[in-house]
Amino acid sequence: MIFVTVGTDEHSFDRLVKKVDELIGSGLIKDEVVIQIGNTKYEPKNAKWFRFETYDKIKELNKNSNLVITHGGAGSIITALMYGKRIIAVPRMKKYNEHVNDHQLELVRQMEKESRIIGVYDIDNLYQAIVKSYKLKQTNSKTKLSDFLSEYLEKLEKHIKR
Repeated sequence: MIFVTVGTDEHSFDRLVKKVDELIGSGLIKDEVVIQIGNTKYEPKNAKWFRFETYDKIKELNKNSNLVITHGGAGSIITALMYGKRIIAVPRMKKYNEHVNDHQLELVRQMEKESRIIGVYDIDNLYQAIVKSYKLKQTNSKTKLSDFLSEYLEKLEKHIKR
């Protein structure tokens, strides 16, 4: 099962939800897909979906998935990392009115650089990222998660002080 999550931001994330729905409709994605669409205006036609759910339910969906496709929010990425899942992150971008700034872009780039996730910056590359993700082994990131977060927060703090 593929779990797609756009988090709880007030902005719509049609770009991601539409693309996943399109890939399912065209037959390129054959797995079961569950999409958390949040405040997204577009409602999928080819997948199970819901707007919001409890954090326990989100953790359960992460745990039971083979792949998590997420926005670039730290909380969603960390939850998937806790379960050692393959992660594709599509950052919300200011230029598409998906967020107020590009902080998700910075986070995704940094985590991809550290080989923790696959970043997708052009939505037309999502299918290739899915194919690539299935060639990777799942990792148990639980033990390394606190170290990673500490390092990331230190880097972020230094960047903010500049």
